[in-house]
Amino acid sequence: MDPYIVLAKEIQGGTFSALRRQNALTQEEMAERLHISCRAYSDLERRKSCASGVTVLFAASMMGLKELHAPVRRFIEGVRAIEQGER
Repeated sequence: MDPYIVLAKEIQGGTFSALRRQNALTQEEMAERLHISCRAYSDLERRKSCASGVTVLFAASMMGLKELHAPVRRFIEGVRAIEQGER
């Protein structure tokens, strides 16, 4: 599997789950806010799929800049590690 997709799934799954819990939302409520199905949302949290760009933007709109910085930074660091053969 593409290492960038694996990286994105890891980061998104944790980020979406944390965001949902911080906002005290059920998976159904979170799916509603992201404009996706409950199944699609569950797959994101379980790291079975990657979010679309639109879904990422909906999630970003729920986050503050400080919260948004951490997953973006982790992705950039992961990409660098992949490109340097460390991952």
